[in-house]
Amino acid sequence: MNIRPKLVLLQLAAVVGFIIALSVIFFYSQSILKLKNFQIHSEKVLAGAEQIKSKLDRVMISNIDLFDQKTDIIKSVNSFGILFNQFRDTSIRKVIPKADALILAKLTDRWIDMYETSFLSLFTQMDRIITSPYAELEGTSELIRIRYKLVEIENFDNEFLKSIFQLEGSLQFVGINTNNFMNDLQIELNLLGEYTQKSITRSMIFAVSISLVTVIFSILIITIFSRRMGSRIIQIRDAIESLSMGDFSKKLEIKSGDEFENFSYHYNVFKSELWEKLESVLDFMLEISGSISIESNLDRVLEIVADSAVKNTAANAGSIFLVDEHDDSMIKQKIAIGLLPPLFNVPSDYTKDVEKLVEIVKNTPILTGETIIGRAVETGQNIFIRDVLTKKEMKQNQQEGSLLYISSIMVVPLIISGRVLGTIVLSKNSPGENFTDIDFNHIRTFSDYAALTIDNIYNYHDLVEKSELHREIRIAADIQKNLLPGTIPDTKGLSFAAFTEAARGVSGDYYDFFRLDKDKSAIIICDVVGKGVPASLLMIMIRTIIRLAASPSRNAAQILTILNKAIIGRTEADQFATMSFLIYDEGKREIAYSNAAHSPLLLYKNKISSFVEIDTPGLPIGIESTVRYEQKIITLEKDDILTLYTDGITEARNSLNKEYSQFSLQRVVKNESRQVPEKIIDALRMDLKSFVGDSKQHDDQTMLVLKAI
Repeated sequence: MNIRPKLVLLQLAAVVGFIIALSVIFFYSQSILKLKNFQIHSEKVLAGAEQIKSKLDRVMISNIDLFDQKTDIIKSVNSFGILFNQFRDTSIRKVIPKADALILAKLTDRWIDMYETSFLSLFTQMDRIITSPYAELEGTSELIRIRYKLVEIENFDNEFLKSIFQLEGSLQFVGINTNNFMNDLQIELNLLGEYTQKSITRSMIFAVSISLVTVIFSILIITIFSRRMGSRIIQIRDAIESLSMGDFSKKLEIKSGDEFENFSYHYNVFKSELWEKLESVLDFMLEISGSISIESNLDRVLEIVADSAVKNTAANAGSIFLVDEHDDSMIKQKIAIGLLPPLFNVPSDYTKDVEKLVEIVKNTPILTGETIIGRAVETGQNIFIRDVLTKKEMKQNQQEGSLLYISSIMVVPLIISGRVLGTIVLSKNSPGENFTDIDFNHIRTFSDYAALTIDNIYNYHDLVEKSELHREIRIAADIQKNLLPGTIPDTKGLSFAAFTEAARGVSGDYYDFFRLDKDKSAIIICDVVGKGVPASLLMIMIRTIIRLAASPSRNAAQILTILNKAIIGRTEADQFATMSFLIYDEGKREIAYSNAAHSPLLLYKNKISSFVEIDTPGLPIGIESTVRYEQKIITLEKDDILTLYTDGITEARNSLNKEYSQFSLQRVVKNESRQVPEKIIDALRMDLKSFVGDSKQHDDQTMLVLKAI
């Protein structure tokens, strides 16, 4: 089940739980309300009965006229009767036990009987007194006083006095019955009051309990779902972080039946493909290196390049075109794997014959600037056409089913030191199949190393043809020179200068400066063990891998770690290099610094006119595969100076066998700190030359000076 249906079910569960909780609360609230109403009604009934008894007790002594008292008593009796008869209502009887409901029913019948047999008789006797002639003379208030008065008059009408005595007796009788009724009613209602209070308490507890259970259950479901979601997100984050740090060993395994499982599957496929691409680049470099070590056969190297490019991009065809050695306006196909359809017009009788098409592409030179191949050579720019159907100028290659059909094409120039040697051309010739960005970046990496190798072979052939031994040193020096940056990119907030000088023609030192994106630049200084062509080839490998691994999303330590893992096992045991790697962030004015056993970075803080030595732990590149490099962040202030150097400078010796030392280097930098980097380096070289004198240079010397501006 996908995540969206799961979320819908989760929301539905929460809503259902909420509705159940509200329903339970509503139901028991109604019950509690009925019980509360019963309690209130009971209190009103008891108050009404007490009111009747109180009024009966005051009849004989009240100074209110008997007629008004009778009217008031009748009103109270009727009100009480209405209240008491409400106990017969179904809504009230539902909330009390059946036995108590039966008792209330009997009490109701008893009240009706009392009313008919006692109260009506009492009202008749009151009427007899009220209508008596004597009542007109004496009134009907304070009957007890009238009774005493009449008793003292011997000749008074005994009938009226008898009526008063009868009324007094009836009042006593009705009062006793009313009191007994009230006592019985009080007992029953007290019992029902206790029952209703307990019922209210139970109902409240049950309602709250059910609501809490429902809410807790909903929260539990949401929590379990959230924890599972969070756990999977953390798994994905850890896997991506590991991959970004160059660790390809971690496999992402999520069995959830939703998008997370799909992501897990695609992540593992992507990781495998990425590792295969990286391995293929390294194997490609190793295979070319082996080919060069056996024989400097250009055709064999071109065949390896083309074959590797086709295999690692799943292309249908691949070719390498080289600029003619004698006429740089012409480009010729040197190696072809599969059928690369011609990108120029061909006779119609050729379009159905594979052999003719292969032959015409091989034998027809392309002029610089013509077709996308000629334009790539002329401009030195990569051309990646993901979908040929979108390009009007390639109309002849858009007919499906034709041998000229191309669905996707990449043309990547082979460039060395700004000079274009030729191009790698790859095509897919099946409808719906297109190259990816990964394929494009992959082939660009191939082209860098292939160009260096081809140029190396050109130089080597030049050495063989002239049969001059000293040319090996010059060629190796040329290889190294080609590795150095031709131009330094303009960098906001930082000026840069460098110098390098080999001890014996071919240097083991190397530096580089290139952009990672519009805001970040990479700075490298490296000291390779060994001399000559082998050291130069190791430099080529390091430069290629660094540029492949370098990315704005990776920090300096991660890039060194990836480089080290890639070099291990692909070089001899005695081949390694020390290196410092820096990433400069223009926006933050920060340097990220990581070191692989190279000389520490010297930071001159202009504000305090003092040096800070900065270093991070780590072995040289190519020694141990498990090394994890670290980095430090340095914030630059105006006129701060960064100095990177190889040990050939600080360990330079004079005729007295004394070393130039780091102290001397720092002294010159501090004295010239107001100057631009070029002037600082000029001053350092003069001071070093003065110190060494006529002593022979015994090691390569390289120095980089960066100044915050």
